[in-house]
Amino acid sequence: MTTGERMTRLAHHLTRFLIGTLLGLVVDFGIYSLGVALGLEPGWANLISSTVAIVVMYFVNTRYTFRVKPTLLSFVVFVAWYAASVAGFSVLVQLIHDTWHLAPIWSKVAILPLSFVTNFVATRFILLRGVVRPAPRQR
Repeated sequence: MTTGERMTRLAHHLTRFLIGTLLGLVVDFGIYSLGVALGLEPGWANLISSTVAIVVMYFVNTRYTFRVKPTLLSFVVFVAWYAASVAGFSVLVQLIHDTWHLAPIWSKVAILPLSFVTNFVATRFILLRGVVRPAPRQR
């Protein structure tokens, strides 16, 4: 594959990941907003809403973004990554809220650029770079 073809493929992946992320954000923000409205602290609301969004994002990323077959192993690795990511970003949401006294929704919005880039790189690596595929046999 030429460099141009690789760049085109990367651009397609980024575009599809952005579209899938927007869908995930609708789910995420909807549940997050409901949680905060029901009295949950922003960090807890983020933890719950992001967890639900993970399942949505797995199927979007396997079927639409990277067009790979979903497997139990890829699901486990994907969920493990996102569990760590959600935990870290939930702490960051709470820290931003407590430090800068931003409204809960703006505390979550503040993390989006870093979260997007981090999760794109990790997801692409998990689903395309052989993390969940067996290594080729040696001759």
